[in-house]
Amino acid sequence: QRVRRLSLVLRPPFIEVCMSLPPNQSLLFPVDPTGCAFEVAVKLAPIARDLGASVVMLNVVNLPPGLEADAPMAQGAAMDLLDAESRALMAQLAEVFADEGVRTHTQVCHGDVTECILNESDRISPRMLVLGTHGRQGLKRLLMGSVAESVVRRSTVPVLTVRTQAPDSHPGLSPLSQQAEAESMG
Repeated sequence: QRVRRLSLVLRPPFIEVCMSLPPNQSLLFPVDPTGCAFEVAVKLAPIARDLGASVVMLNVVNLPPGLEADAPMAQGAAMDLLDAESRALMAQLAEVFADEGVRTHTQVCHGDVTECILNESDRISPRMLVLGTHGRQGLKRLLMGSVAESVVRRSTVPVLTVRTQAPDSHPGLSPLSQQAEAESMG
């Protein structure tokens, strides 16, 4: 089975391309907690509205290497705190979609980011998967990898990547995520 892969800059003809996709009425939006999620949500909300689609927001929570799920942090157990922070972020993003009259659902997953995205996509069979890309190049891309590239290569549903602002201008990790990372390093 051949699958169309979309990697477009959002321009007016995009809606016509989307309308030709299979009729499932949900879009899967993996949420990037480092700051580009709002940028993608603002671009995705009117598309979802025009398609009459709901949006499933997925946030993958990972502990920094060396930090256990029940590790005590100043405010409680690490995984519980990061899960709560993830849900709070998605609640804020849901407001962007609500302003456009788009229904949302949320899902939190633990594990490898790419695998969680692909597993959730297989589970819900969305009309399309929409994710932000930082556009890293060179050594940064080599060292950090590209979730978007891996998802595009392996997805069984169409994928729309939304190029966001330069990673250096994103707000970055939340204070809680920074604390978890710091505590994992000793």
